[in-house]
Amino acid sequence: FFSMISGPLILFLMPQIRLPKKGFLEKINEFFEGWEILRKDFNTIVVLSTADFLILLSVAARYFIIFKIFSLPIAFASCVLLSPFNIITHFVTIVPGGYGIKEATVGAVSTLTNIPFAQGALATLSDRVIMMAISFILGPIFSFVLLRHTFKGKSLPAGRKGMA
Repeated sequence: FFSMISGPLILFLMPQIRLPKKGFLEKINEFFEGWEILRKDFNTIVVLSTADFLILLSVAARYFIIFKIFSLPIAFASCVLLSPFNIITHFVTIVPGGYGIKEATVGAVSTLTNIPFAQGALATLSDRVIMMAISFILGPIFSFVLLRHTFKGKSLPAGRKGMA
């Protein structure tokens, strides 16, 4: 948790690094060049760190609510411990969508908080189902709003006026 919050701040203090421009090292140089541009704007780093912190807290709150729904005694601090692992599993996707990876990781970490593996995995699976339901409900609504906003005030191309 601490490393995810302090990571951008640590990179802010990192000295400028140049590697030889050969193959994969050139991609790393591009990363450091982009970081140098970002590093010059401290306000952006603070905003990104704050957003990262709020995301971690929102995931922890989701887990806390789900564990309480299943009547499992868990402290909010334990859910804060689970949230970085939930977020990190997005980067370790072996299968599309990370099916099974997130459940196994959070289930294993939940054993550290005296919650059985199966119940930790069930909470993660429930979180995934709830988020998918919310996405399926809100997705078409926001798509409609965005499409309506995109084409508002624009005239149709000359060949399509008769079709409208």
